[in-house]
Amino acid sequence: MRKIIITFFLTLAFSFCLAQNDKEFDNLPSGVNVNFQKNPIRKDIEGNPYYFEDWRKGIIRYSKDSYKIDTHEMNINLLTSEVIFNRHNKTYVVSNKENIKQVEFEEDTFKLVELKSKLYFSRVAYNGKYSVLELVTSKFVEGTPAKGYTPATKDRYERKSRFYIQFPDESLQEINPGNGKKIFKLLDAKTAELKQYVDDNKIKLNELSSLIKAMEYYNSLI
Repeated sequence: MRKIIITFFLTLAFSFCLAQNDKEFDNLPSGVNVNFQKNPIRKDIEGNPYYFEDWRKGIIRYSKDSYKIDTHEMNINLLTSEVIFNRHNKTYVVSNKENIKQVEFEEDTFKLVELKSKLYFSRVAYNGKYSVLELVTSKFVEGTPAKGYTPATKDRYERKSRFYIQFPDESLQEINPGNGKKIFKLLDAKTAELKQYVDDNKIKLNELSSLIKAMEYYNSLI
């Protein structure tokens, strides 16, 4: 019951937005919504529910009208997969994320993808006709009381990363970088040439960097 109550209030804190009162956002284009939000981070919970440990400079690009929001303090909420940013000592959440094309930080770009009827911002690990995306999510894990010699644990945010191959039609197939040889089953054409390249160059396909190297070559074939 305690876990249900805590999860409920965490979700409420992250999702509840007050009517925005900053004149800067009074006349936004259709489909662009920015709302003031109380800072949801609780200091009594271990970990960080945001993608970055600190706020980063970034740009939110929308799918139409070439509209963008450029800000020096931006992050991604992994619990709700929403973009948040600070402006004039206030935290804002960007709703209607289905209208966002991508979110760009200085070193990372996040694309909006749909998985099981839900929208997520996924980091582009490699961009090409066939791309490699990393989806990072977070969930609340309730702490446990001490038992015998086992010490108590605190409430915490737990992160999880999953990787996907994004196809030209924007469909996704999950892949474990530690078992990158699965790409030979996921891809249709030119797999013989790709396998030959992997064998000739002794690419082990057991980590993300080797998977990206293989995908770079594959994209050069098609």
